[in-house]
Amino acid sequence: MEETNKPRLYFFIKAPIFIIAIIIFIRDINQLLEYYYSIDDPGGIIGCLKIIFTTTILRSSLILLIPFIGIFLDNKIGWSLILSTYFFWIILFIYAIFTSSIDREGSIVIISGIFIVLLVCIGLMNSRENCTLVYGIDKSEKLKMNFLSLLIALIGISIIVVLNLN
Repeated sequence: MEETNKPRLYFFIKAPIFIIAIIIFIRDINQLLEYYYSIDDPGGIIGCLKIIFTTTILRSSLILLIPFIGIFLDNKIGWSLILSTYFFWIILFIYAIFTSSIDREGSIVIISGIFIVLLVCIGLMNSRENCTLVYGIDKSEKLKMNFLSLLIALIGISIIVVLNLN
């Protein structure tokens, strides 16, 4: 079997997900603790569980749990979970561009840069070195796995939309 360049791929593909997930986990836990201590009678563990299920504090952490699990799996499932995250970010990025009132002329370089970085990450995930040698995905399965990853991303977006409607 050919030698793979796993450290480079792990750094460029898995490190951004790991770093963002840890930052979001810490932020959400701090928000949860602040909310818990701001209540007059929190009610112990039951009160904490009530806060978790009735507020929106941990929603982003729960969504980032999917790719965080994928980081530690070196199989087809891990590949799909990681790639779905990059599809998820591209869909959210496009949605943010069309629905926000950002200054499009002044920040076109930043917008283009983020989009290109996301596309490069998707390209690295779909490279032969990564798919076949690291994750064991054949060339014939790659299209199906990409579609599965896109479907997982769309389900994540749908969950966000449904939860935000309530």
